[in-house]
Formats: sequence, structure tokens, C-alpha cells
Amino acid sequence: MKYLFLSTLCIVVMLSSFNNNAEETLSEQTLKSAFIGQFSHFINWPNSPKQLNVAYMGNDDQYWQALQNMASSGASKYALTLSRISNAEHVLLTDAHILVIGQSHNRYISGINALLGDRATLLVSEYVTDNKLIGINFYKTNKQTLSFNLNRYNLLYQGLSISEDIVLLGGSEIDVAHMVKEMTSKLSDSAKQIDKLNSHIRTQEISITEKQKQIEKKQQSINLKNQELELLSEKIKQTQFDHEKQLDDLASQLAQKEHLLEDKQNKVSDTQNELDKMNEQSRKLTALIDKNQQHIEQQTQKLSRLSNGLKEKEQALQVKEKQVEQTTNVLFISLGALIAFAVLAANLWYLSKRKQALNKLLEAHNEELENINQQLITTQKQLVESEKMASLAGLVTGVAHEVNTPLGAAITAVTHLSAISTEIYSDFKDKKLSSQKFERILEEQLQATDIIFKNLCRSADLIKSFKQVSADQVSEAAREFEIGDYLHEIITSLKHELKRAQVHVSIRCDFQKRIYTYPGVFSQVLTNLVINSLIHGFKSQQAGHIQLEVKQENGHLFIHYQDNGCGIDKQNLDKIFDPFFTTNRNSGSTGLGLSICYNLITQKMQGNITCLESENGAHFELSFPFTIQT
Repeated sequence: MKYLFLSTLCIVVMLSSFNNNAEETLSEQTLKSAFIGQFSHFINWPNSPKQLNVAYMGNDDQYWQALQNMASSGASKYALTLSRISNAEHVLLTDAHILVIGQSHNRYISGINALLGDRATLLVSEYVTDNKLIGINFYKTNKQTLSFNLNRYNLLYQGLSISEDIVLLGGSEIDVAHMVKEMTSKLSDSAKQIDKLNSHIRTQEISITEKQKQIEKKQQSINLKNQELELLSEKIKQTQFDHEKQLDDLASQLAQKEHLLEDKQNKVSDTQNELDKMNEQSRKLTALIDKNQQHIEQQTQKLSRLSNGLKEKEQALQVKEKQVEQTTNVLFISLGALIAFAVLAANLWYLSKRKQALNKLLEAHNEELENINQQLITTQKQLVESEKMASLAGLVTGVAHEVNTPLGAAITAVTHLSAISTEIYSDFKDKKLSSQKFERILEEQLQATDIIFKNLCRSADLIKSFKQVSADQVSEAAREFEIGDYLHEIITSLKHELKRAQVHVSIRCDFQKRIYTYPGVFSQVLTNLVINSLIHGFKSQQAGHIQLEVKQENGHLFIHYQDNGCGIDKQNLDKIFDPFFTTNRNSGSTGLGLSICYNLITQKMQGNITCLESENGAHFELSFPFTIQT
């Protein structure tokens, strides 16, 4: 394999230097000879000869010299012997394994093919336009680069087997095979990436579940704290209300006491005034004591009574002082209650700050959950693209298998037609052609032509259906189309899978108007439903039936999809469109097929898809408007 890669690399370097008009050290004949030497590495002859006979028929001496140089350089894995012939009659005498035809002798290609028949001879030509006559043919591309194309069926007819590694040399038909091979590699890489993403998603789901449990515990703790805060707040409010009520009562009592005290003070002041007046009178009476002793005694009695009244007033003042002292004590108690209230308010402030911190922590967790959700959405988009590419790859494989059958029949008919044409030409040339034989051969030619025409038409229909469906799935552009014809094209593209599973599809569509929506999205949804039926619905059946019915109502299309498979359990109907839900995970199912269908129908086509209860198989209803709003 290492030698094969190095030799191919050398040819590519030589070819690029030739095509880029660098220093012209290699001629076109030298490059063709190098290609011919490399062909022996990828084509196997019957009986595995140790030596290959190479014959050249042409007028190009440089080409002949280049072939001799290639044979002597050991570029082929076989020992090569060269011979040069001048006309077609010498072809059968050379017993050549490789016959190289120069451009000057292209007019003999048809006769040489007839002479070779099914002999194991590799026919190498150049610039031949009729691909039915060639084995391997050199040509120049639009960029003036040297390339080649090959007719696999002629090579197989001649008993030559071809290695798939011939794609390393290039070629027009080979490019398609290389593209399919590269797509297969990418799909393999996508499958590995899907497995990694599934593992990552499961890890994220476990992490999310644990974080949700932690958040629930913290939420419960916060709820308990909130309840305690509410109870404490109610107690504080009740205590504050009681204290305010007591303060109001005390303030009212104090106001009354102050009013009484003020009255008493006014009375004391009046009494003092009276005492002052009495003292003045006493002084006057002292002066008149000698004159009116009786009057003094009377005044003395009055003074005694007034003194008793003063004592009573003093006792009353002492009682008032005790009451004021009690009021002061009550005020101190109220002040202590206010201090306790302030402490409670500080606790409430602390709890409020704690609650704010917990809220910030909760917001951080919510933001983290949102980021994880965004990652899940991105992962889902990648899985959708991988699912789309897998669906397209399956479509390519199925159509290639279906196209191979009619093309093989057409090639067989062409080969038979060529053989009987050669036979009739030989008999005509030898003047041995009878009318009966001529009539028989004409009938066989008509039959072969009819077979070729029917099989080529069948191949064209398959390729047309595949081309339209695959182009729609790749572009995802909205366009106008007829739903009935498009349903038939989708089913035709899935014909290989349906035939292998022995499943028949019937379509009932009376709707003749054209609709404007996304045909690629619709084909992907319908393809997923059919593949689901083949994998899940008919896994234990030898044959099945799928029915599609199209109806219209109030500007919407309703498509009923129903199969007669094993059906869906009723307890799974509500979860059938959930991401990653599957009942067949052990067989490699990811559970994304119906979830992707639901998202495409609801978001892209502005419609809806529902799974209906059915006693026989699975029943889906798809609805979407005639005209999409883009």
C-alpha cells in the first residue's frame, strides 16, 4: 500500500507539472505511459499471469518510445513485453493483455471490440467520444489537464476485475466514487461524534439532575426561612402594636396627671398668695395686737386651719411624686421595649441581606442552567444535521442499488445487440445471410432495443426522483410543487428499502393544486416516518403496508400516515416526540427521529404533527398550510 501511494503521488506530481506548463521535462506521451504502467496495479487478469503482453497500434513514435521506457523502468508490478502492430487483423495474433490504440487508429475501435469479444484484454484508447466502445480512455479536461474515464461494464464483460483503489489515480467517474467514499467516511466520523455527544449529554443530564436536587433543597430551606421570617414579622408587628397601645395609654395617663398637677400647682400658688396676704395682715395685726386681742385669736385659729390645709397639700404632693416616679419607670420599660424592637429590626435587616445573597446564588444557578440548555440546543442542531446526512447517505445507497439493476439489464441487452450485429455483419460480408436469419436477428434487435429503452427510462425516472428529493433536502428552500407527484418521488427514492423489507406503499391524493412550502423538510419528515415503520413497526413481520391519504380543509393540508405494523403502546403516545425517547436503544436507536420531525413540522413548516390512537399499527396526522409565511 505504501508503494501504491508513492507511485500515485509521483504521477500526480508529474501530471501537475505537465498541466501547469512548468519546465516541460515530461511529454503527454510519457504521462500516458506512466498511467498505463500504474493501471496494472489496480486491474487483475484471469489466471494471474506473471508477465503482461502490451501491444501498441498507432503512428506516434514518441508514444511507442515512452511505452518502451516505461516497460524498462519497472513502473509496473508485472514484467512487460512490448509489440507494435499496424492493423486490426493482427490484434488476435498478439494475444495481448493490454492493447494501446493511438488516436490515429480510433476509427478501428468498433471493429477491434468485435474481434476481442469477451477476451481478457484491457483496451486503452485516447480521445474516443463513444463511451460504449472504450475500456479506459484518455482525454483532456476543460482546464487542459490529462484525465481518463473507464467503462466498468466492458471491463467486467471481458473478465477483468477492478480494485476500488483506482480512485487514487483520478478520473471523471472515479470522482463520484471518491465522493461517496468520502461521504461514508464523514458519516462514520459523524456517528462517532454522535456517540461522544450522547455520552456528554448523559453526563450533563446527571449533572443537571444533581443540581436541580440541590436547588430544590435550597429552595425548601429558603421557603422555611421565609416562613420563619413571616412568623417573626407577625410577632414583631403584634408586639409593636401592643407597645404602641401601652405607650398611648401611658401618654394619656401622663397628660391627665400633668393636668391635675398643674391644677394643684395653681392651687398652691393661690394658697401662697393667700399666705402672703395673711402674713401682711399678720404684720398689721401685730401692730394692732394690743388693740384687738380677740381679733388676733380669731386670726390665729384661721392660721391653724390654713396650716392643716397646707399639710394636707404636702401629703397630696408626695402622692403625686410617687405617681410621677411610677410613670418614669413605665417610660424606662417602654424604652427597653423600643431597644428590643430595634434589635428585632436589625435581625430582620440581616435576614433580608441573607435572602438577597441566596437570591443571587439562585440567579447564578439559573444562568448556569440556561447555558447548559443552550449547549443542549446546539447539540440537538448538530444531531439534526447528522441525522439529515445519514438519511441522505441512505437515499444515495438505495438509489444506486436500484439504478444498478436496470442499467445492468440495459448493458446486457447492448452487449447482445452488439454480438448479433457483428454476426449479421459477418454473414452479410461473407454473403451467408439468409432471409430467415435476417428476420430473426431483426426481431432480436427490436427486442434488445425495447429492453434498453425501457430500462434506461426506468433509470432516468429513478435518477430524476433522487435528484429532486436530494436537492430539496440539501437546499431546504421553499418552492412551489404538487404534493401528489412529490409523494410519488419520495416513495420512489425509498424503493430499495421498501423492496428489501417487502413493504407496499399506497397513496390516495385528490388534491390537485400546487402548494408553496419547504419540500426538503417535508421529504425528510416523510422519510423518517417510513424508516421508523421499517425499523420498529415491521421488525417482526415479513411484509407490510403503508397508506398515505391527503386531504385539505380551510387552507391546510392534512396527511394521514398509517402502517399495519406492531403499533405504539398507549402509555408511550405522550412521550413519542420527546428527544432521546426510544424503545429500541439496544439496537442503536438515538430517539431523535420523531423529535426532529416534530420540530421541523411545527417550526419550519408552521404546522403540526400528532400521533393518533390506532388498533392496527401506527397512525400519524400531519397538517400544514398551503402557503408558508416566510
